[in-house]
Amino acid sequence: MPLAVGAAAPDFELPELDGGVVRLREWLAGGPVVVVFFKTTCPTCMLAFPFLERLHQRARGLRVLAVSQDGVEATRRFHDDFEITLPTVMDAAATGYAVSDAYGITHVPSLFLVSGGMGEGAVVGGKVEWFSTGFSKPELEELGERVGVAVFGVQDRVPVWKPG
Repeated sequence: MPLAVGAAAPDFELPELDGGVVRLREWLAGGPVVVVFFKTTCPTCMLAFPFLERLHQRARGLRVLAVSQDGVEATRRFHDDFEITLPTVMDAAATGYAVSDAYGITHVPSLFLVSGGMGEGAVVGGKVEWFSTGFSKPELEELGERVGVAVFGVQDRVPVWKPG
């Protein structure tokens, strides 16, 4: 079962698609982060990602981090096919999808808005402020409203909901 709103978000360290390492605790020091778990073969992910890219491009004070459950080459093709520029890390099968398991992922896409709270002391992760799974236009609009971004335009013809 996915982490609930109000739950502590596990910290993680994962390799980036293009080299380097992302540590969630370091990202949270700069403000809230939307963590998006996905698979490159998921039709609902294909529907959602152009709008997540829009959120990534327009939101100030919010970062979007994609967590791929596929290999590097498949993930690169997904980025190319859907013109994705948002930072992406790899939760590899070789590690048993450790981060996906820690977040309780059962369906993709699964999105978690994680707040900071990285003050002094033992707090190493943030807190889940919002959660969505699948494609939900109203939930993505709510997320956009939280950060002052119109995720959808009048020209966008999308379903209200699509399961992941």
